Amino acid sequence: MRKILIVLFLLLLGSVARSQCTVYDGQGQAVNNPVWVSCTGGAFTLYIQSPNNFGYTIIDWGDASANTVVASIIPPAFVSHTYAAGIGNFTVTITDTTNNCTITGLVVMEKPVNASIQIPIGGVTQTCAPDDLVFTNSSTDVSQNTTFTWDFGDGSPILTFGPANAGQTITHTYLQGTVDCVTEVILTAENYCSFGNPTEASFNPIQIYDLDDAQITADNVLLCYPDTVVHFDNTTAKNCVPQGNTAQRFEYWNFGDYWGQGQDSIIDWTPFDPPAKPGYDIAFPGIGVYTVMMADSNMCGRDTAYIVVQVVDAPIAGLTASLDSACTGTPVTFTDTSTGGNQTLINFGDGGGFQGMGATAVHTYGSAGTYTVLLVTNIVGGTQACTDTASIDVEVLPSPTASASLSPATGCDSLQAVFINSSFGGSIYFWDFGNGDTSTLQNPPPIMYTNEGATQVILTVTSNNGCSTSDTAIIEVYDTPSVNFVLQNVCEDALANFIDSTTVGYGGPVNSWLWSFGDTANTSSAIQNPSFTYVDSGSYTITLVASTPYCSDSASQTIVVEAKPTANFSPSDTGGCSPLTVVFTNTSLGAASYTWNFGDGTTATSITPSHTYVHNALSDTTFTVVMIAQSAFGCVDTVYDTITVLGNPAADFGSDAVLDCAPLEVNFSDSSAGGVSWLWDFGDSTGSNLQNPSK
Repeated sequence: MRKILIVLFLLLLGSVARSQCTVYDGQGQAVNNPVWVSCTGGAFTLYIQSPNNFGYTIIDWGDASANTVVASIIPPAFVSHTYAAGIGNFTVTITDTTNNCTITGLVVMEKPVNASIQIPIGGVTQTCAPDDLVFTNSSTDVSQNTTFTWDFGDGSPILTFGPANAGQTITHTYLQGTVDCVTEVILTAENYCSFGNPTEASFNPIQIYDLDDAQITADNVLLCYPDTVVHFDNTTAKNCVPQGNTAQRFEYWNFGDYWGQGQDSIIDWTPFDPPAKPGYDIAFPGIGVYTVMMADSNMCGRDTAYIVVQVVDAPIAGLTASLDSACTGTPVTFTDTSTGGNQTLINFGDGGGFQGMGATAVHTYGSAGTYTVLLVTNIVGGTQACTDTASIDVEVLPSPTASASLSPATGCDSLQAVFINSSFGGSIYFWDFGNGDTSTLQNPPPIMYTNEGATQVILTVTSNNGCSTSDTAIIEVYDTPSVNFVLQNVCEDALANFIDSTTVGYGGPVNSWLWSFGDTANTSSAIQNPSFTYVDSGSYTITLVASTPYCSDSASQTIVVEAKPTANFSPSDTGGCSPLTVVFTNTSLGAASYTWNFGDGTTATSITPSHTYVHNALSDTTFTVVMIAQSAFGCVDTVYDTITVLGNPAADFGSDAVLDCAPLEVNFSDSSAGGVSWLWDFGDSTGSNLQNPSK
């Protein structure tokens, strides 16, 4: 332990010594890796001073001069050295041999670097991409600590160089699409004397031009014969014109050999300077697909655009109707028989306007009248000739109004329906009663319905013009529930369970119950399967009323609540020592069988049993005896009693007897458990009733 403490103490001393091994740097901070910077270019005097005491110290100034040796440096004392004017880095090593301390520092002598860019002789600052431009690093006052970065203004990665880059020429390739016409090149330079603020030089403008974006605009590219004339304009987007790319543009058109002349129709290179140029109107010879080419040129080269023109057959509209005369409310099917179009619209003429149509359309008119149906077929995006129209007239005749109702419309098991005809505008009537019977009377006689279920009655009314309308009414005959129930456990003073067994047909299920248990208190229940306890035996009438949402019925049963037996017994003993035999005398009334549980895990079924309790523990134990008496019907009664078996003492004793001659006195000590009285027999016809006697 002592060695460990000594080592820790020495380590702490070393740590303290090293933490005190500092000198002031050029910023006046006490550090152990100082840097001193001179930015004048002239002679520089370095002062070595520390906030700590230095012992025997050797200083190597790093400039090939003789080392300086001092016996000590005690603040505020210092040591100085002058460096000759010039540019360079010098490593200073300070060794304090007394405190086993070494400091390595750096002296930097330079001037602030000045960034500068020049274009070499013969170099340019304007070109068409892709191309190379060259730049010369003409920075001054460059030292060995200088760092250069180049940003060429086209999104390419920044390039970083050391001091050797000064005076070098850099070549950079500008690619198409990387410069938006004009950019600038930025060179930054930094050394110690920049103190975190590098100098920056830029060269601008650098003009990077590109091809024009050739474009053709046509007033139509989809025409339907006889439309064949298309107007073409050169809508080329000229590259970098506001930024100086103003050299003359030229255009070249080729409309193809579409006229069967054996050669393409060409407009040779001509100056292009919209909007002064009016464009070209070309009349194509007929139906077909035509490709037009236009080439645009500028100082950076040529770009080409193409456009395709189609001249197709004009569509022909056609429309048919399934009926030219229909009744109101009758669907009419319209069929599109057009050819050549790719979009069809239809207007049914009743105020709904135009709507899209497939191969067919079905429409029902709600009012009488004559309607003109219009169909328009067209080629989407085409000229005026790409649209055609067809029409058809439909006459709509008025229909009568059918109205049928029933009274009553619902019933249980059967009903006699009265039919009510509230129609108007009709002259012929036809009733279908849904049971196989029909009638042509305006107001037919009542009909009896006895089949459960829903029956649809249909009235069809026809007017003098032959138009018909139908109305329906529904007759519903519901099934009265068949009420029944069963009972379980109807003994006096026991919980009786009532189980609903009602069955239903059409109109079910049962959704309400009302039970009457027939007791003097007129007790009732509204749950499906209730329970009830009869406190007296005897005869009772139970009634159940079961209802569906539409019909209800009831059922009654008379039951006999059986009397329960009276259970009773008397034991021959209620307590004693183990083994204790007890005879149980049965005094029950009205019972046919018995079940005994003696409380110690044993049972019996005899009428008057006996049972022996065995108990060897010191403490008293009480056993609960249960006797269940059951009648021949199954009604039961239960009675309880208790038997206490007393704890048995355990006899034991000791003495201080030794082998000796008479007369001999011996002391006896009782070590029994559970005893309350004692009787000693000393074996010589004498005894004692003391707990601990002597003899």
